Amino acid sequence: MSNELVTKIEASPEVFSPNLPVTRGMLENMQLQRDLLREFVSSQLTKDVDYGIVPGTKKPSLLKPGAEKLRGLFGLNVKLDCTHRDLDKVNNYASFSYKAQVFRGDNLISECEGSTNSQEQKYKERKVWRYDEKVKKKVEIKEITPVFDILNTLQKMAQKRAFVGAVILAVGASDF
Repeated sequence: MSNELVTKIEASPEVFSPNLPVTRGMLENMQLQRDLLREFVSSQLTKDVDYGIVPGTKKPSLLKPGAEKLRGLFGLNVKLDCTHRDLDKVNNYASFSYKAQVFRGDNLISECEGSTNSQEQKYKERKVWRYDEKVKKKVEIKEITPVFDILNTLQKMAQKRAFVGAVILAVGASDF
C-alpha cells in the first residue's frame, strides 16, 4: 500500500483505520443492530426461561430456549456433531463433546464445542428413598449414579452447551 493511499485513508473522517477500514455507516448499522437486539431481549426473552442464573455462577446466562429464539430471529441453522465419546462401564464413567456449527444459508457463522461428563457434581450422585429397618420408614440417601442411567442426559447437556455457545458467538449476544 502506498503512503499516499494511507494518508488519504487516515485523513478521511469516515474511516478509522487504514488496515481494517471501518466507516461511520458501519458503526451506525452496528449500533442499530445492537439496539434492535436489546429490544428483542427485553420484549421477547423471559427471565428464568430464556436466561437466568445458572447454579454456581453470578451473572445471568443464556439458556437453550433463549438461544432457540435468537437462532430463529437471525434465520440461522445449527449442525451438531459428536466429537468425543468415552464410555467406561467398569469405572462408571462417561463423557461427551459436541461441536455446534451455526450457518446462515451456506455460510458458516460460528462454531463452539460443549462437553459434559459423569463426574460433574450434579450427575455423580443421586438421591434415592430406601426403607430403613431400624427406623421403620423410608429415608433419603445418596448413591453413586449408574452412568448408563444418565447417558442421554449427558449427551443432551453437551449438545445444549455447544448450541448455546455457538448461537451467542454467531449473534454477538454475550453481553446480553
